[in-house]
Amino acid sequence: MPDEASLAADYNQFRRKVLPEIQRHLEDKKLLILFDEFDVAVPADIADYFPADTLLGFLQMLIEEPQQPLAFVFVVGQRLDLLAEGYRRLFRSARAEPVGRLDQEDTYELLTDLGQLGQISYTNEALGKIWDLTNGHPLLTQLIGSEVFDRLQRQQTQVATPNDVEACLDK
Repeated sequence: MPDEASLAADYNQFRRKVLPEIQRHLEDKKLLILFDEFDVAVPADIADYFPADTLLGFLQMLIEEPQQPLAFVFVVGQRLDLLAEGYRRLFRSARAEPVGRLDQEDTYELLTDLGQLGQISYTNEALGKIWDLTNGHPLLTQLIGSEVFDRLQRQQTQVATPNDVEACLDK
């Protein structure tokens, strides 16, 4: 596998060397690459200039390569038609799916299901506190849930209370 300096010197090694090695381990499955808040990673005012344009062009090449066993999810915080031209070129063949807010039941389910994976649970009051703070906004729910999880790990406890939620708000 190429090291970071080698990849920086020739980013196409990612396609030629890294991806085939990953695919060898995945067998017949696709690799899903998620870019969260992608429109923030490359600021709009430089999205059409080198090196940002190089990155966007490279990603476009990967997306359009028919033999590549990849799937991409790009999460952006604004409408596609408001993005810089470099982004619009990248997303021209993409399927856009707006993501709305979760209802209260789905918010609770998301937190409790993920909590079970991390071997933590939430009191009903803690779930209610998170709902009151986020009103089902997926990113805010994810952020608070992650902070609560980290706090419980540091404290070596497994049940989240409203105090744990409150303690995470100052971060």
